[in-house]
Amino acid sequence: MTAAQSTQCSTDVPHPVGTEGAMSVSSATYMTRSCHLSIVIPLFNEAPNSSDLLRELHEALGTYPFPWEVILVNDGSTDTTGDTVRSLLPLYGPHIQLVELARCYGQTAAMQAGIDFARGDVIVTMDGKLQYSASSERSLVDRLLSDNLDLVVGWRKFRKDALLFRS
Repeated sequence: MTAAQSTQCSTDVPHPVGTEGAMSVSSATYMTRSCHLSIVIPLFNEAPNSSDLLRELHEALGTYPFPWEVILVNDGSTDTTGDTVRSLLPLYGPHIQLVELARCYGQTAAMQAGIDFARGDVIVTMDGKLQYSASSERSLVDRLLSDNLDLVVGWRKFRKDALLFRS
């Protein structure tokens, strides 16, 4: 599940018309607010996915016209997730933050820790298992801002996980 929460954002910021990768709204549309974006992702034993996750997020957000950050919360992983993410931080710069929890507190607590750490006006939550594409998250944020919404929620129409694990 994906959720974005809006609080106070700047107003009357023109839409970056004509820039490659600009928000997916018509060229005549002007955004009514400018928002610092925080993406919060709890991780538990996600070392194998970490590199692809960060690459996809960086590609999807590279043209986001406002400040953004990705907050990865290592929820007490017992594999090399923390080490792997720390080794990738220099590749992506200050956009990527790592919060490390002393032990596994669970996804909800890890998500809350990331939200507490977030500085954004808009907060997107997603999972670190690469079940959701970063470009999908970006399109939800684009919709939130271009349509001046307070909340957007997305779900996968075609799931790839086994029926046994669906809730």
